[in-house]
Amino acid sequence: MTDTGYGFKALDPTGATYYTRRDGTSETVYPLPRPGEKWGPWLEHHDPATPDGKPCGSGRFHVWRMLSLKYGPSGAWPWFVEWQGYIGGNEEKLGVQRLRLRRIAPKTFARALRPPFHWGKGADLYGADLYGADLRGANLSGADLSEANLG
Repeated sequence: MTDTGYGFKALDPTGATYYTRRDGTSETVYPLPRPGEKWGPWLEHHDPATPDGKPCGSGRFHVWRMLSLKYGPSGAWPWFVEWQGYIGGNEEKLGVQRLRLRRIAPKTFARALRPPFHWGKGADLYGADLYGADLRGANLSGADLSEANLG
């Protein structure tokens, strides 16, 4: 397994994700790119786990291998992720030690659903706001578009 790669995250408009744990809800706010920057700064986990082959658990950031809003917070938007420090993974997601984010602009998002990228194939776009997106030629085979706004 390579120690670097790319994937996706679903973040709310402030750049945060939320996880429910036994002791309550935990929030992670990610550093986003500043105006004029393509990528945000690298974020390292404060207490990274050692590689154990598992995608989930403490000491890791979660990165989706395919485009997914599956566990995204309300109003989530997909972000492109560059990651380093593989801890573990499965066919759906990875656990990594550090990452940085790049915004996927709405126009780019619509283009990426079409060839040659095919990000929409099998994507979990449940509840996605695709209003006004040009989806002509998009490969959305196997995609979950339940509750998505396709107006």
